[in-house]
Amino acid sequence: MVYLYSYNFKINQTTMYKSFLKFAVFIWALLLLNTCEMGNPLNISKSENGIQTENIVLDVNGTEEQRNIFTYGELITLKFKNVTGLQKENGKVFPQGSIFVLNEKQDTIDRGINIFGEEGMDDDPLNLTVQIQAGLAQNYNKQYTLKVEINDAKGEGSLQMEMPITIIENERFVISTDSIQYKAIYLLDKTTNTVIVDNKVNKADGVVILYEGLKGLQTDEINYVYPGMSIKLVDNSGKVILENENMLDTYNALGFKSANIEQRLPINIAFKEVPIENPVKLTATLFDLKSDRQLVLETDLEVN
Repeated sequence: MVYLYSYNFKINQTTMYKSFLKFAVFIWALLLLNTCEMGNPLNISKSENGIQTENIVLDVNGTEEQRNIFTYGELITLKFKNVTGLQKENGKVFPQGSIFVLNEKQDTIDRGINIFGEEGMDDDPLNLTVQIQAGLAQNYNKQYTLKVEINDAKGEGSLQMEMPITIIENERFVISTDSIQYKAIYLLDKTTNTVIVDNKVNKADGVVILYEGLKGLQTDEINYVYPGMSIKLVDNSGKVILENENMLDTYNALGFKSANIEQRLPINIAFKEVPIENPVKLTATLFDLKSDRQLVLETDLEVN
């Protein structure tokens, strides 16, 4: 009995040791995986052939970020730090840059070429900046590939990088529609002509609601449409800041060419010089004068 007990104890020790080793290997693999992910949080793939970069930094709207999901209209900036390997001519290097957006089939759906110009650069260290505005609104929530190619106009060196990106609609928007379709709805800063993604607007400048790709409005025999737009702004105290039943009433009889409306419809909003308690509830209802169709946007603004 003693021998059997001792034998069983040895087997248990061995089993425990093996289990411990398996557990240790699992923890090590998990830590290694997390370390790799932490080292490349943007999932950037890079191919360097004669041209190298020390690091690639992502800025979104001027702030360093580590994410691959962007709101429509955000300014995406890729900074290639300390680029080396370009051939010099008269003290300058001549990088050639191209940027591509690829769909899931790796087809090019947008591109920009010669983004660094042709004048050459003498910066040392050489830092290259690539910018693109998050668009592709007709395909929200799909994953794309952002690809940048840097070539040497005076040599054979090249560098390529790719990263996945997803474009989403402003998450602060609540949109409901009855038979009217759209590609994009966003707020525009009239002063800077940039898309507002944080819903912070300047009272003195006002704001523009921009509709792109509108379809579904009833057309007449000459392909004109007759939209209306009601706007209501109510601050946090319940005070009505603005209420207009139809901001497009001057076009009630004339209408708009369907093609023009499909391209872009801007709605300008000005704020009264009255005290405002934030947040301000915006309700914008686009409606069809020739049918019951409508498109409603609701969101909260911070007016300063």
